[in-house]
Amino acid sequence: AQFILNAMQRYGRSRVNPNIPDVNTDWYDQITRQALITSHSIGITGGGEKATYAVGANYFGQEGILDMKNEYERFNIRTKLDFEATDWLKVGTNMVLSNATRYDPEGSAWRVAYFAVPIMPVFDPNNAEFAPTNYASATDLGYRGDQNPFHLLNFSENRLKIRNVLANVYAEISITDKLKFKTAYNHNLETIEGRNVRLPFDTSNENDYERPISTITKQNITNSNQIWDNTLTYKNLFGKHDLTILLGTSFRDESSELLRAQGSGFPSNEEAFYLDQATAFEDPADGGRREFGLSYFTRVAYNFDGKYLLYGTFRADGTNKYQEKWGYFPTVGVGWVVTGEEFMQNNGVFDFLKLRASWGELGNDKVPSSEGSITSQVVETALGDIRFSGLNTSSDFTALKWEVTEEINVGLTARLFDNNLSVEADYYVRDTKDAVIPVERPLIPGVTRQNVGEIRNSGFEVALDWTKRVSNDFS
Repeated sequence: AQFILNAMQRYGRSRVNPNIPDVNTDWYDQITRQALITSHSIGITGGGEKATYAVGANYFGQEGILDMKNEYERFNIRTKLDFEATDWLKVGTNMVLSNATRYDPEGSAWRVAYFAVPIMPVFDPNNAEFAPTNYASATDLGYRGDQNPFHLLNFSENRLKIRNVLANVYAEISITDKLKFKTAYNHNLETIEGRNVRLPFDTSNENDYERPISTITKQNITNSNQIWDNTLTYKNLFGKHDLTILLGTSFRDESSELLRAQGSGFPSNEEAFYLDQATAFEDPADGGRREFGLSYFTRVAYNFDGKYLLYGTFRADGTNKYQEKWGYFPTVGVGWVVTGEEFMQNNGVFDFLKLRASWGELGNDKVPSSEGSITSQVVETALGDIRFSGLNTSSDFTALKWEVTEEINVGLTARLFDNNLSVEADYYVRDTKDAVIPVERPLIPGVTRQNVGEIRNSGFEVALDWTKRVSNDFS
């Protein structure tokens, strides 16, 4: 009740109900806005018998709903070229250039607005000491906290400049009419320049919401992902036999670098939002990582008379992330097109029916690399009123190997009722072995990651699709 009386004394009484203040602030309505999305694209395509090309550009802009500098803007340019240089050589390239600027919202403003009292306005003309803007403060009504989210909105800025280059080049050589070699190189290069600015403000009250000094955090991140694939494909069709054999290699190189620093005590105008304008520095960080892998793989697919299908694959995957560098993963599968048999002709139910089954293993290296260190810590204890010092040493090394997912799958593909109904049905059992999970060890401080997890997923998956053509113009 005292808070209500303080608000009526400071902001006046309501003309409708004199027992309540003349203030009823909807804080979520105050901090949000209508946001627009804009997108424009233009493209040109062309070519002839030997070459085709495509060039395009796109602009995309989106405003955020939080009423601050909260928006996203991106400009893309894309190009694609395919050229048949000779009867046996085909080359091509495609590239996407992207330049984006993103101003992230100040997420803590949502929480402050949630707890903000409605008996307080956004601005308070009586609060002349609030610098640089006379925002209202709940501390003037007797509350502990400021509860006004607008100083977080207007005195904070979170900017990201994201530049991305995605390039691909390839060459395909027809050694014979049955044997082809293809090499392809892909590079995804991304740079992220982050700048978080916190400007000073004062509510004229000694509480946690005062920000006495300006701070700026600059962070530059460079991510690089390179892939070089080479495949040799043999394809032969003779009589009722259809055979495809593929041999290939794949090299992957992923790296990331980070440089971060924080400064404080710079002028509040945007022209001074640089570290060299700061008077003090702290929290420098400079780090990076590099991970690479090499894979050898082969695939054999055999089809007899369009009815009996057999395929198998084998992969040897290597990575520098684990102590166990190499993993070996086979897969086999069979299929039977039942409707290709004579006894299924004119069966009156199935237009197409294929039964299939497969078993295979696949390695997963999308987990953090092996790491570790030996740590020592001085500990003290008292025995008989005498203090003794000791040394506690622990090892947190993680010796990891490949996670392996083994899956068994049986299913069918069918089309019925003049091909209007399509059915995909599968039953699968998927076991993940040697899953990497964090483990707490007894009597040893800290957590280490180990290949001790086992996960099973199993179940049925059914997909139904109905398509009916009513006429030539409507389906």
